[in-house]
Amino acid sequence: MGTIQAGADIFLVCRSEENIWRAYNAVLAEAERSHRFRARVEEAARRVLRFKTASKTLQRAPAPPPSDSEVAKLRREMWEFREKLRLAAAAGAESQSTAAVSRQRRKDRPSPKGALAPGGVKETVGL
Repeated sequence: MGTIQAGADIFLVCRSEENIWRAYNAVLAEAERSHRFRARVEEAARRVLRFKTASKTLQRAPAPPPSDSEVAKLRREMWEFREKLRLAAAAGAESQSTAAVSRQRRKDRPSPKGALAPGGVKETVGL
């Protein structure tokens, strides 16, 4: 209700058919209860209909639905894309794990004589 009362001519309801019916019934009930709200809804409906009538894009016939073979091709392409993402993520995780092991091995090796230890402190080996 707040959306329409705030001046919106149209609003989006998504997720489920149940939400659509709940929103429709709520708007209808408020329009039946409040003359002011009903006038606001009627004004919004007129503006939306004027826009739809004037819009050349909306006057065109909609695109035909895709064929079964086009849908199958799109599904296959989406599956292939998901697989590429999954494999790339797995490779990235493996790469990070390998890099961590390499860093740990370097850290565990003794420093050569005269090398700087972490923090810039000179190590003395063999004392």
